[in-house]
Amino acid sequence: MVEWYTFSTASKRINKNRNYFINRYRKSPEYFEPDTIKILDGIKFISDDGIEHVLNKIKKMAAHVSSNSAFVVNY
Repeated sequence: MVEWYTFSTASKRINKNRNYFINRYRKSPEYFEPDTIKILDGIKFISDDGIEHVLNKIKKMAAHVSSNSAFVVNY
């Protein structure tokens, strides 16, 4: 059975600010797989798989940005 959490509850579940997932959704909706989120009456819900997917995307992007900035040359 799939468990669903409001974005606020999911944020608290990973020890982040209650607005963590809603802010990520606003800035980067492409991080969220359509089958891992639901919107009911304007309230957004995310599954456990959705939480993991978003966190993995954020980690990959952070590593990508970090490795790219290692090659920046300032003149």
